[in-house]
Amino acid sequence: MPNREIRPEDIIFRKGTAADLPQIMELAVAVFSGEQEIPEDDVRQAQTDHTTWWVVACGDRIIGAAAAWEETDVEEAVLRKAGLMCEHKIAHTARFILDPAFRGHGLGARMALYTLREIFRMGYDAIYMENREATVHIVEKYGAVRCGETVPFYVGTVTPMILTREAFEQAGCMR
Repeated sequence: MPNREIRPEDIIFRKGTAADLPQIMELAVAVFSGEQEIPEDDVRQAQTDHTTWWVVACGDRIIGAAAAWEETDVEEAVLRKAGLMCEHKIAHTARFILDPAFRGHGLGARMALYTLREIFRMGYDAIYMENREATVHIVEKYGAVRCGETVPFYVGTVTPMILTREAFEQAGCMR
């Protein structure tokens, strides 16, 4: 589907279901293996019983997705940088995927905002992320801060970041 045919009323953001997983994995493998040269087996490891997915759908087609799970292994230094303690509830979000045919219309930023809101509504105090450069710039607008050095990751790099509920709210994003 060409970019010009996207109509806002055709785009739906929602929580993913088990029935969505085959389409999510197909999109994830196409984007991550194709663009970033991540081995397919590594891409498929994100599909666990403990992963919650959110999707962007256009009709019955999944065109974007993001995943999150409870994080129990964030370094203490990262938590301190964000003003958090070990007893805070932390989510780890990853696998932000958007079909290349639908890029350039702000859907990635809308998907990130929707997903982050939903994670905070689930009761998390903060969200830990390791983002590609395009996503770094999006989530910084929402209050996320870099909490470590940018490191190589397959093709490209990732930057560790953390976003607290407080920073997200101060950025006016919980509306």
